[in-house]
Amino acid sequence: MSDIIDSLDGLASMCHEYPSDPHNTELYGKIVSMCSELAYQYLRTDYYVPPTVGRMVYRKYGEGGNIHINRTIQEICSKGRSLDAIVSRQRVKDINLDNFAFVIDRSAAITVKGPGRKTGTYIGVSKNPEIIEKIAAMSILESIKKTSDVIDIVTYGKDVEGPLNEQQYTYRDMLLDRGEGANRLDLALARLLQLQWDRRPGVKHLIILTSGMPETGRMNLLDDIEVQETVLQYLDHMQKRRVRTLYLPVITDEGFANKRVGSHSPRSFAQKIARIGIPTAELGDLQMLPDVLRDGFKQMLSCRMHVSLFE
Repeated sequence: MSDIIDSLDGLASMCHEYPSDPHNTELYGKIVSMCSELAYQYLRTDYYVPPTVGRMVYRKYGEGGNIHINRTIQEICSKGRSLDAIVSRQRVKDINLDNFAFVIDRSAAITVKGPGRKTGTYIGVSKNPEIIEKIAAMSILESIKKTSDVIDIVTYGKDVEGPLNEQQYTYRDMLLDRGEGANRLDLALARLLQLQWDRRPGVKHLIILTSGMPETGRMNLLDDIEVQETVLQYLDHMQKRRVRTLYLPVITDEGFANKRVGSHSPRSFAQKIARIGIPTAELGDLQMLPDVLRDGFKQMLSCRMHVSLFE
């Protein structure tokens, strides 16, 4: 595992170089391979495997094969002595479907110019929130793509796109994507709710990878407060629907972490989300990224559903 930690700086440099040489297949292969190795060593073994639930079911006679005479009192009382009451018993196992939604921030705040413009500080490659986000996103997708039945990716910034699958939003798109626009996390969550993703059968996991604060981008205090409160309301609704959520804020600059927009700063907003009962794991250091992701996933999978603050 130490080899992965030692090579994270090199991985960040490769992610930084790739947009200037997008046809370099060798470089692209190395990036994906290293993210896959990171996921295998830190995330995949800890990730959730849907359990099988054994139960006995009754299968009615379908006019073929041997008839097994297993009449139940309920069948006889409801249908009498008919072929419909001739049933066979069979032990089956149900597997819960695993629905995974990944919300990825592509706003201007995730770029190195976003925090740097607001705080006036220089941010290197290893502290670049955009690079950290891309490595985290590819590692997470590598860790869950073989265990999840359905993966929906939603990107947001200037516009909301998705839900997309892995073929519609590839790692190559992720590496070449440049953040722009305001952080409209409220619209990204609204897209999932509009499609009734939270009502799907089975297990539901939601990962939010973001930076900065939900805002309108119009420098209007009341509008920004409304957007932030809407995000909290949506996440609270997800909690009621038994959605297991993990909030991953990328905060690499302390001045930016405490920069207030609307009624919160990035750090205080993450703390507010944690008080709702949603696990949060702050990504602030590239070297700590594997451990932070692993601990965040463990918190998400082991947390209990808390009582809503809005009830």
